[in-house]
Amino acid sequence: MTSEQARAFVGPRADYYLTRWDRLTERSSRTLGFNFPAFFLSVFWLLYRRMYLWFWVAVAILVASLVIEDLALGAAGVQELPLLDRLIGIGVSAVFGTFGTYWYYLHAQRKIQRLSQDTVPELAAVARAGGTSWLTPVIALTVIVALMVLGWWADTQFPSRP
Repeated sequence: MTSEQARAFVGPRADYYLTRWDRLTERSSRTLGFNFPAFFLSVFWLLYRRMYLWFWVAVAILVASLVIEDLALGAAGVQELPLLDRLIGIGVSAVFGTFGTYWYYLHAQRKIQRLSQDTVPELAAVARAGGTSWLTPVIALTVIVALMVLGWWADTQFPSRP
């Protein structure tokens, strides 16, 4: 991946990522500086950066961890542990903040390699393969809010018996 290809792929924030990605050649480290947008937005950051496969992997891991947590708490006879939920949330955010830039590098590298299997891709094609999308995180947030409202409405209409 050339720096021109990386610039075209990332878009307006290319300098931010290129300075961090250069660290990969300087030393073998997957921590390329802390990525605050990835920390605070987590899966929404993945959608914004159009990392859809990484998004589904993260969702699968989060759902699996929720199922395991519920099974473990159910086996222990405990309804919920709010502190555990908070710690898991902070841990997930810390992993995203620490490794998000590295994941984005891998994503960009794979996309550009696919484009350049036979020839050197045009920068316009690289830009179309990369970039950002505000639409997908907004849709995801809308779906989540709608599901929360639907759940609240169902709880008010059909209260569970004690």
